[in-house]
Amino acid sequence: MCAAVCPVIVSRAEWGAQPPKSAIALKVPVDHVIIHHTDGATSDSKEGCSRVIRQIQKYHVETKKWDDIGYNFVVGGDGRIYEGRGWKTLGSQAKGYNSKSIGISFMGNYNKSEPSAAMLAAAKNLIDYGVLMKYISSSHEIHGHKNVKCTDCPGASLPFPYVFFFSIGIGLPNLAVKSFHRNNNSTPTMIFYAFFSLSLFVALEAACPEIVGRAQWGAKAVKPQAMAVPVSHVFIHHTVGATCNSKETCSKVARNTQNDHINNRKWADIGYSFLVGGDGRIYEGRGWKAVGAHTYGYNSKAIGISFMGNYDKVAPSAAMLNAAKNLIDCGVEKKFITANRQIHGHRDTKCTACPGAALYNIIQKWTGFKGGKLPGYKC
Repeated sequence: MCAAVCPVIVSRAEWGAQPPKSAIALKVPVDHVIIHHTDGATSDSKEGCSRVIRQIQKYHVETKKWDDIGYNFVVGGDGRIYEGRGWKTLGSQAKGYNSKSIGISFMGNYNKSEPSAAMLAAAKNLIDYGVLMKYISSSHEIHGHKNVKCTDCPGASLPFPYVFFFSIGIGLPNLAVKSFHRNNNSTPTMIFYAFFSLSLFVALEAACPEIVGRAQWGAKAVKPQAMAVPVSHVFIHHTVGATCNSKETCSKVARNTQNDHINNRKWADIGYSFLVGGDGRIYEGRGWKAVGAHTYGYNSKAIGISFMGNYDKVAPSAAMLNAAKNLIDCGVEKKFITANRQIHGHRDTKCTACPGAALYNIIQKWTGFKGGKLPGYKC
């Protein structure tokens, strides 16, 4: 039922939640979304985030004497959403607004550093999904916790409210008055914030997803062959190997893939332009401006994006799919990819199952997809 890709939501059972002492039904749709940060530890893996959220629940129940974890949802450092009280249960996250809001908390402290692109994208998708499913009203307002009480939550560095407002259609009057001016009705100030927020919104929309550079994942140094850009084709692959759920393990998969391509296939470097990790991050391969070794006959005029893992029978996570789509949009915005690009599966150029039946079925619904055998098809 999603118009866009639904967020990955790790259920209470999956992260090991304790049963709530009691639960009060929340009347939906709600008119408000309150953004928080947990002001504590975070993690970049499902296992680590599950451990953190269990600790948060324990603290809320045993120390704060609440009936359950306070938030409706928590955004993990791995780019997944972790179910708290969920869509239909009243939370304990914003006094005076618990009965008419959904509380979303970013795992970690964001006073001095920003959440990752994967975390921000997950939160935006969650809100959009809530509107789609009628848990959140289409005319909702989004606030930081600091807008309802004297607190620095959700942290000075979380780019709120800019990353949320315009993606869901909230206008400038709501942004200026409701999000910034609890006690200040200065018209010049409101105009400044309106202008500034719109400018920053445009910049954020053009921003790429989180890309882990070659140096970060430990790539071997190579001398690339320059590629003319923008290119007119994007090819989707899968690695048909191991997958991962953290930056550490995905970096290992990227290194192993590069070693296989150099040592066994005798290529100059890892073949793909980019890889999509199971953690929802993009891993730089040959990048935007180097000829790849991913699609015979098209390497000099295409970007090759490969999903880590095997997707013949199972689909990649929503975080992975969102990251890949955002990467393509980023490439178009930055003029590495033409606006009228064609998206293909690897199987459209040769006799192969790549990128797997499950993934191929998904990309057929993407904007710009062009199926069928391409000129030069080899079998």
